[in-house]
Amino acid sequence: MIKQFLDKNWKLRCQGEPEQPAVVPGTVYTDLLRNGRMEDPFWKDNELRALPLMENDYEYEVCFDISEELMAQDRILLHFDGLDTIADVYVNQEWIGRANNMHRVWEFDVTELLRKKENVLRIVLHSPLRFIREEFAKCRTLGSEDAMDGFVHMRKAHCMFGWDWGAHLPDAGIFRSVVLLGVKMARLDSVYIRQEHADGNVVLHLEVTEERFPNMISCSDKGEVCDMEAVCSTENIPNVADTFYVVEIEEPDRTIRRYQASPKEILIEHPKLWWPNGYGSQPLYKVLYGSYTGFSPVFAQELCYRAGLDGDYPASALSQEGVEKLSHVFSSAVTHIRSGNFTPNIAYEHGSPAEFSVLPLTMYNQGNRQDCNSVSAMLEQYYAQKNALTRIRQKSADLRRIVQ
Repeated sequence: MIKQFLDKNWKLRCQGEPEQPAVVPGTVYTDLLRNGRMEDPFWKDNELRALPLMENDYEYEVCFDISEELMAQDRILLHFDGLDTIADVYVNQEWIGRANNMHRVWEFDVTELLRKKENVLRIVLHSPLRFIREEFAKCRTLGSEDAMDGFVHMRKAHCMFGWDWGAHLPDAGIFRSVVLLGVKMARLDSVYIRQEHADGNVVLHLEVTEERFPNMISCSDKGEVCDMEAVCSTENIPNVADTFYVVEIEEPDRTIRRYQASPKEILIEHPKLWWPNGYGSQPLYKVLYGSYTGFSPVFAQELCYRAGLDGDYPASALSQEGVEKLSHVFSSAVTHIRSGNFTPNIAYEHGSPAEFSVLPLTMYNQGNRQDCNSVSAMLEQYYAQKNALTRIRQKSADLRRIVQ
């Protein structure tokens, strides 16, 4: 994943007023205070003059370029770690969404909106005071007596609206980082680890969710664009590349154990225990995840077939001769891919389309393979035939239900 932080050259403006320099991450109050447009709101009764400032809407704007490397990614996401609070987001004059909760992350797909130079990101922050006033008029819901009426309707830090000891300063702003994320094919979306302790050992149960971003591929001569399932590589080579994750566990003695091929469970034998202060040491185990792109399971099986190896055989048990055979086949396949020497083909089982690839799937008999004129024709034919078979099966099932 490639990151480009948008943390420079921001401007702030209020309607009817000239723009002024702004700092992101930051807030409206901190920018106004830095630029001498307001006094310290925590001094004496300055709070009374600071509060009406939030009757206004404020706009943050930044102009930025993006690198060739970022432009080459499959998806570019605009990622906000903290928007406070009611905000409309625009990229190059296009509205891309609204935020209404300062307690969460906001992300927008901007892949099709960005250009290499002079992109403009504009964020309109709407008045929190008007919002709570309008919502309170719709539904009279009371909260703390000292807080402002209607604050409970807004997913914003409620202490900003006053407390038994707190000032009424409902600020607004971009209070955490803004970053462009460039993703190739997939990324780790969430990782959850459960521990199962038994017989002095621990089994780590890994629940990993990947978010996949398949390439956009032309599926017909009419120029139609299909967002295919993530069977497509980052170079538009269908059913050759896929994603997997790798887990690294660093033990307290700094020994690192690496687990390939998206493990679901990991056994830690006789782990060192963490003791409360004064009762023993606090050994720390670190778990690191990484997402990678590699050959798809279909083509990995094909490589093993070409090398005369059992694809279900563990790699760690291969002989030196087996490793050399697999390495030779691998190098040959990579050479074909880099040279663009593709042969789009569909493999069939029992008359039904089973797999497709841009390199010959020799593990299927020649009579069970059909070559296609182009990648687009291959994809169109494969999915059209799959859809037709699905419809036939559905009609057959419907007829059986009627007969019964």
